[in-house]
Amino acid sequence: MVHQLLLIFTLFVSTSFACTTFLLSDGTKKFFGKNYDWTQGHGFLTVNKRNVEKTALVPDPEQTPAVWKSKFGSVTFNQHGREFPLGGINEEGLAVEIMWLVDSEYPGPDLTPAINELQWIQYQLDNYSTTAQAVMYADKIRIADVAAPVHYMVCDRSSDCATFEYLGGKMVVHTGNQMPVKVLTNDTYEGSMQFLSNFEGFGGTKPIPAGVSSLNRFVRAASLVKGLASTLTSAFDVLRSTRVSLATQWKIVYDIQEASIEFYQRPDFRRSRLVKTTGFDYSCKTPVQVYDLSDSRRGDVSGKFVNFS
Repeated sequence: MVHQLLLIFTLFVSTSFACTTFLLSDGTKKFFGKNYDWTQGHGFLTVNKRNVEKTALVPDPEQTPAVWKSKFGSVTFNQHGREFPLGGINEEGLAVEIMWLVDSEYPGPDLTPAINELQWIQYQLDNYSTTAQAVMYADKIRIADVAAPVHYMVCDRSSDCATFEYLGGKMVVHTGNQMPVKVLTNDTYEGSMQFLSNFEGFGGTKPIPAGVSSLNRFVRAASLVKGLASTLTSAFDVLRSTRVSLATQWKIVYDIQEASIEFYQRPDFRRSRLVKTTGFDYSCKTPVQVYDLSDSRRGDVSGKFVNFS
């Protein structure tokens, strides 16, 4: 089982992420956006069920795996198999996304139940309806490092967001007043905010930078989120401004208020696809359904999901 888990992550750790995530919100309309920058764009959307008993897959058999029963249904983007999502949204409007963070340092083994980096996302979607709950229970589990140094951004229907990072072996959370800018790229949130303070509109005098470095993308996204209206079009404008050339595989926008997902995929980014998450059967009495991202259809694909096999 451990060898299978390591094989699952082989592509996941072959190069670093250059992802950008943000919340664009006016208090009524809330759009949670993500550029997924990676070497490959295959994968599928998964409809995850309620009331399913789960056990985390961790690399060390001597560590105690987290065990839980899912409370909420969710729709997730998966590239490494079921239960290993790269991001998604649950039926309560909680959305979670992952980004590479080379500074991550996970805690050593202790008595806290362990979970791997990708199942951490599914655990949040399965268990919590709000960002505040995810923050409150952040220490209930700990990440058992497989091979990916990452951090996370979580947002909910109230526009409450949080970043979760493991720095120096400890969980560091920014939320509420500690998270004045709802953006995350591939540097620590604190380091990104320090860099942002050098630029116009954020206390400094430097012009908003171009370029695709993590810090430049953070500044550009922060400036756009500050200045744009909260619309779906604006959310995709932010993603276009922060894309990383050929590395950007998926452009995803979660309409948190309407519980829907709209996304584009390489190679041409011209096939906009919509998924209405409220229409799915999240009962564990029916088969799990998936949608293959290699499908070439456009428009509303909510009815194109098939039973997983």
